[in-house]
Amino acid sequence: MEDKTKQLMDVFTSEAYKPMKLKELAILLDIPKDKREEFADILQGMIRDGRINVTNHGKYFAVKAGAYSNCEADTKIRGTFFASARGFGFVKQTASGEAGESSDIPDIYIEAKNVNGAMHKDEVEAVILYTGDKHPVGKVTAVLQRANETVLGTLVMKNSYGFVIPERNRFMKDIYIPKEAIGEAQDHSKVWVKITDFGDQKRNPEGEILSVLGDAADPRTDIEGTILAYGLPAAFPEEVIREARAIPPYVSEQDIEGREDLRKEVIVTIDGEDAKDLDDGVSVTENADGTYSLGVHIADVSHYVKEGSALDTEAKNRGNSVYFPDRVIPMLPKELSNEICSLNAGVDRLAMSCLMTVDDQGRILDHRVVESVIRVTRRMSYKEVTALLEDTADEALKTDCESLIPMFQTMAKLSALIRKRRKQHGAIDFDFPEPKAILDENGYPVEIYPYKRSIATDMIEDFMLAANETIAKLAYWQSLPFLYRNHEAPTDEKMQEFATFLGGFGLTLHIQNEIHPKKLQQVLDATAHEAEGPLIHRVLLRCMKQARYGNECLGHFGLAMDQYTHFTSPIRRYPDLQIHRILKACAQSGECKISESTLGEIAAHCSATERKAAEAEREVMKYFKALYMQSEIGRIHKGVISGVTNGGIFVELYNTVEGIIKLTSLSDHYVLDPQHYRLVGERTGRVFTLGERVKVEVLDVDPAMSQVVFGLVENTKKRKNSER
Repeated sequence: MEDKTKQLMDVFTSEAYKPMKLKELAILLDIPKDKREEFADILQGMIRDGRINVTNHGKYFAVKAGAYSNCEADTKIRGTFFASARGFGFVKQTASGEAGESSDIPDIYIEAKNVNGAMHKDEVEAVILYTGDKHPVGKVTAVLQRANETVLGTLVMKNSYGFVIPERNRFMKDIYIPKEAIGEAQDHSKVWVKITDFGDQKRNPEGEILSVLGDAADPRTDIEGTILAYGLPAAFPEEVIREARAIPPYVSEQDIEGREDLRKEVIVTIDGEDAKDLDDGVSVTENADGTYSLGVHIADVSHYVKEGSALDTEAKNRGNSVYFPDRVIPMLPKELSNEICSLNAGVDRLAMSCLMTVDDQGRILDHRVVESVIRVTRRMSYKEVTALLEDTADEALKTDCESLIPMFQTMAKLSALIRKRRKQHGAIDFDFPEPKAILDENGYPVEIYPYKRSIATDMIEDFMLAANETIAKLAYWQSLPFLYRNHEAPTDEKMQEFATFLGGFGLTLHIQNEIHPKKLQQVLDATAHEAEGPLIHRVLLRCMKQARYGNECLGHFGLAMDQYTHFTSPIRRYPDLQIHRILKACAQSGECKISESTLGEIAAHCSATERKAAEAEREVMKYFKALYMQSEIGRIHKGVISGVTNGGIFVELYNTVEGIIKLTSLSDHYVLDPQHYRLVGERTGRVFTLGERVKVEVLDVDPAMSQVVFGLVENTKKRKNSER
């Protein structure tokens, strides 16, 4: 039996090994039944030696070195607790030992029974119990600081008290509301609750209702709740409004003085049909020598929003505008965002113009950045420009835009050259359409659809990217204090995992010292029309890091650019506004006095507000998707598997709605194979893989929790008028 120890370690350390129970290991190693007790003792001895460990389900695995080498039992860490919808969670380390000291300890998995009253995003102290097969496993020992002292939810009345059911914020316990704390709230009202007692493992939290937002079934009430839950600033302070209203709604002769006059240039804005904050205009001409003159004209917001003013302070605090299906929470008051700063057609507007000369290979030969005054010739929509270029526009639009069509055609030629060059450099092009919701007069969604790219959206994207890169290069080579848009390369570990994953399809990704984005784009191109293409695209996207702002230039991996920034949207992004100020200061006096530490603070703050806005926008869109799918219960849809977990199979429909097939609804027991992004049936061998196309039936919808539940449809005849 002693010889079995070496055999066991060979098994445990094999790449093909998946954690097994004692009985399975005994069968694998041909251990007779009368030796099983002795075999169990050997396993326990290996656990005491620190060579292996066992999960709560009784499956044995090797203790890994490297990433887990610091994860000794009883190791205490401080971090942020992130709860899952199923009760368990993870502690992401923020510090270890002394304040500010870092460590290599990965996220700590916390089972539901060891959460110890911690709630989503609480700062906690945790202790590591043992090293698991994927993560160190631990328990929360203390809650150091609560993240949620107020909670959004729906009130459910009982006889003389109530409970508030929290919504979509992973606050996993209902909140008891005593009679005297209910106030004027009614049954099924959406309410904002203050937690007065967080309770414990056996006792629910207790709270008092601070405000009533309205009927929980009203979608507009849900958005109001999201605004509260994410701490988004809805109304502008009076001082900010006074400053905005004091700005003249027109461009004066004094404003124009010293600016380059481009009012005779043919300039158009091309935006979505419902856009009101138009911050970029474009002009393109083809020159006799085969080059192109590309003008990207950006609203000069910095002329009106002075540094240190109430307007500036509020814009910096907000960081960016937030876009919901029925409203916008703007960074600037409408007097600026929709009026004097917006590049509305037919009126004089102040701009920062990036004037570029581009050759027939898409290379930018030279450029000028000037303070200008412009007058937009015409406002166009993406839909209109695309129709004109594809010759599908109606006769009225063709006649109305007859003089502009040649410029649009020139734009399309130049855009194709710029895009081709960017692709040659290795830029990665993920084409996952954004969801769009069409609402009725009461705010209910009547349609959810993917907003797909078009030739017009591609043109504007290409021109904005060209301007942003040009400005970043200018700042970098002049060593200006600056804000860059950085997108760092994925980690070696992520790329090695991706290379291993590709190997399963017979594809090879050579990784040497570092990976170049061009290699990844080649993989996407090679598999674009293959059955496994969607799967590979999704897995690669999950390997990417998140882009962020920084005062140090780290390059943009996804765009394959050494220098990149955000210059083109100062109405809705504060970093762009700050960059305009820097460019002006350096042009006027030859230097900019802003400190690197100040820029670093702005970068960190705006990265945080950007993430918060994106999360809030996603939450609201998920709610509207669920609300829409209530009318689809019983219908069959086609979709693609977008995620596999121990709890279920996530499926994304072609209208971008995502729902879950619960594993408990399937006839077999499925085991997660995370390395290959799939679930495998133990009895049938049926495999569900990320990217696989499936048919599902909509079984249940819970808008309050933004949840859509699907049932798998296999070998089912098409139902008349029910399949979409």
